Amino acid sequence: YNGRDLFSIPDLSIKLTTRQRYFAKTFFFGHILFGGSIEGVLGRGAELLSDIPPDRLVKLGEEWFAKHPKVAEYRQRIEKELRAKRSLVGPFGRPRIFFDPVNEAIRQGFNFPIQNGEGDMVALKLIEIDRTYPNELCLQVHDSIMLETPNEQVEERAAWLKEVLEQPVPELSNYRFPVKVSVGESWGDF
Repeated sequence: YNGRDLFSIPDLSIKLTTRQRYFAKTFFFGHILFGGSIEGVLGRGAELLSDIPPDRLVKLGEEWFAKHPKVAEYRQRIEKELRAKRSLVGPFGRPRIFFDPVNEAIRQGFNFPIQNGEGDMVALKLIEIDRTYPNELCLQVHDSIMLETPNEQVEERAAWLKEVLEQPVPELSNYRFPVKVSVGESWGDF
């Protein structure tokens, strides 16, 4: 989502400002993906842009879901399951019970399978890395992993790491996540 629809800027040669991009991300992630209210999105972005009326954002959200009906179906399925059971099971089989009020549980539930699946997948990869190359795993931050490896083995390790991380994930319909592997002397090199 590039945010051009929010600001009625169809001309690709015109760049969005940093403020416009930030607000577009707030709208897309906050409302579209994670189910936050339009009021919440406007509250987070009010200091940045106050010239977008709420009804315009509602319309843009409806248009986006019309173009992406599978996402709307996914959200309906999550909502139905949470209303019926107050729990969800992640892609790797780990359950979560939601104790929050139902609307907050639904909002959290939209994100749960995504975050839970990513977390479990990364955890399994970290275990594989550590079993294969003990004492080289140095740091993991969100979806970034740092290994500390002897200089003479860096290229071999980087190729191996890319291969391991890009293996198909059976729990996620055998999807292969593209991975960027970089080599450097410190975290700051990236």
